[in-house]
Amino acid sequence: PCLKSPFNSNEKDGFISLSFRDNNKFSAAQITLLAQKLLQKYKIDFKNKSSKDQLRFVESQYEIRKKEYDILQDQIAIFQDQNTNISSSLFANRLERLRSELNISESILVQLANQVEKAKIDVNQDTPVFTVIKPAIVPLLKSSQSRFITILVYLLFGFVISVFIVLVKDQLVENIEKIKSIT
Repeated sequence: PCLKSPFNSNEKDGFISLSFRDNNKFSAAQITLLAQKLLQKYKIDFKNKSSKDQLRFVESQYEIRKKEYDILQDQIAIFQDQNTNISSSLFANRLERLRSELNISESILVQLANQVEKAKIDVNQDTPVFTVIKPAIVPLLKSSQSRFITILVYLLFGFVISVFIVLVKDQLVENIEKIKSIT
């Protein structure tokens, strides 16, 4: 049913035009709307793929580091609870190492949180914006001429050419014979 290419793209201006022709004007409008939605989804998925992959990776790293950070906090609390009355250098040294690991883990966690926010911004920034300039509508009039008119025009054109050949044929044959007799 589609008589021409269903879409044309103008990459310079960033426009894509969709059209579909069918005998049933309602189904043609519905198919055009469906094609528009599918094209938008495909374009958004294509543009956002790398940004979304980066976001998923950073979020997973953040979750892993967050769990490690929580475990370190619990280890410090347990260590302090178990050694409340001990004031040895070994205790202080072990506590200092645990706090140092906690500080490092906290700084990594803060950096990952910043990267997660940046990745979310990148996903939103890379998402193309679609504006429908001329929505798909059910046409009131046919968009092309009827087959009857097309056939009538070609029949008329064939008749004119046939009459021309019949009228000119006799003169053309006489001229050819004259040329042959001269040579």
